[in-house]
Amino acid sequence: MSKTSARDIEKHWEKTVRDFGKECLMEHNRLRSIHTSPPLKLSKDLCRTAQKHARQLVNEQSVMRLSEINFGQNVASIKTSMNNALSGVLVARCWYKESENYDYSEENPVNAGHFTQLVWRDSTKVGFGCAKDQDRGIIYIVAHYSPTGNVDGRFVTNVMKPEVWDTAVAGWNMSPAGRRKIGSCRCRRVRKSYFLS
Repeated sequence: MSKTSARDIEKHWEKTVRDFGKECLMEHNRLRSIHTSPPLKLSKDLCRTAQKHARQLVNEQSVMRLSEINFGQNVASIKTSMNNALSGVLVARCWYKESENYDYSEENPVNAGHFTQLVWRDSTKVGFGCAKDQDRGIIYIVAHYSPTGNVDGRFVTNVMKPEVWDTAVAGWNMSPAGRRKIGSCRCRRVRKSYFLS
C-alpha cells in the first residue's frame, strides 16, 4: 500500500482546478449564447488574479469583494466533502440563477449582478481561481472578467433577452411565465456570493 504524498495531493488539486476552469468556461459560453453574447476566452492573467483572490478569501475566512480591482468578478463558496466534486457547470448555473430576478427593462438592476456579469456582452476574457479551506471544508471559487461588466447605464446594450429557449435538455425547466428555473442547483445568498449545498 503506497502513501499519498503532499505533493501528489497538490498535483491532483492543480489538475482539479484546471479541469474546473475548462468546464466552467464551457458552461459560461453556453449560457452566454442563450443571450447572444460572444464566447469568452480564458486568460492566464485573469486566472492568476482570480487564484490570488481565492487564496485571500481562505486566509480571511470570509467572502468579500476586493475594492481595488479593474475587472469584473463573481465569487462563490462551496461546502464540500470528499464525496462531491467541484463542478464548473454547477457554479456557473448558480450565478446564472439570478436571471430569475432580472428585469430587462431596468437600466441599473439590482440582485442580479452575478448573472449580468456572466452574460455581459462587452466582456471578452475570463479567468478562474479556486482555493480550499481544509479546516472548514469550503472551496472558494472566483471568476474575473475583462473588460468589466455591470457598468451603470450600459445594461440594456450588454444584457440581452434570451434568444434560445431550448434549455430543458440540460436540467432546465421553463415556468409558464417564461422565467428560467434551475432544477439541480440549490443556492443561498450570503454577502453578494453564494454557498452551494
